[in-house]
Amino acid sequence: MTDFTLNLPDKPLKMKGIFANSPGRILAAGIFLPLFAVGLFLWAAYLGKAAYTDYQIGQDHRVLFNADIDGKCKNHYYLVTHCDTTIRDGGQSWEKSFLFFDFSMGKDFSVVAIASNSDPSQVTLDLAAEKAVNRMIVAVVIAILGIVFLYLTGQALFVSLPRIRALLRGLNGRDAYPWRLTTVDAAVKGESLTHFFADINGTECKITINLGKKMEPWLLDVSGDTARLLAFAPRDGGAAVPFDRKLKTIGGLNKSERQALIAELERMTGN
Repeated sequence: MTDFTLNLPDKPLKMKGIFANSPGRILAAGIFLPLFAVGLFLWAAYLGKAAYTDYQIGQDHRVLFNADIDGKCKNHYYLVTHCDTTIRDGGQSWEKSFLFFDFSMGKDFSVVAIASNSDPSQVTLDLAAEKAVNRMIVAVVIAILGIVFLYLTGQALFVSLPRIRALLRGLNGRDAYPWRLTTVDAAVKGESLTHFFADINGTECKITINLGKKMEPWLLDVSGDTARLLAFAPRDGGAAVPFDRKLKTIGGLNKSERQALIAELERMTGN
């Protein structure tokens, strides 16, 4: 950790987030992700039920030789095939849409319509019945994705949010300003920054780095798997928080003050 001398504006500034992570964004994700997870669970339940119904039809059925079948199957990324069809027979019609894992190169399928012997109103395609177990696996995978989103929600709300709030509270406290300009060491994986560690209430905590789409950290140098980033820390000590090159995460600056501070930082660091 290296300290620099920097003249900050007399008025107190405010750190709004840690790169693209801010309390507001995390709370928004905490609302959106569970809703998305519920949507995945409902979709998985629908797909699973439809697959099981077709499986039952396939166990005891008759072929509808005069049925008219209209529709197509489309392969996506050589991973999943989606079939969307309409079956017409005897003045009735049935819409049939289903997904299954398919690692082929988009081959054509020859299909026939089949009806349940026990309940003739239950009509499907032989392909849908043959792929029933495959389709159930798709439903399970989608449900697992829902669980993953719930896990990410828990991590965001109960791990990341308290840590980020604690760091920002320390930096935005009444006696924290003017801040000290210092550095933090961040982990590097490939060409990306992944995380840094900060002392929060005596415990070393991992803080995930999320730069979003356009944020650029103020990078001083990289040595192996460690990068040194510019950061601000409370004047009397405490955990430091890195910031971006355009100072987007720092509130309280007008345009000219922001430009002047960026120019001063560039002069000091030489980059």
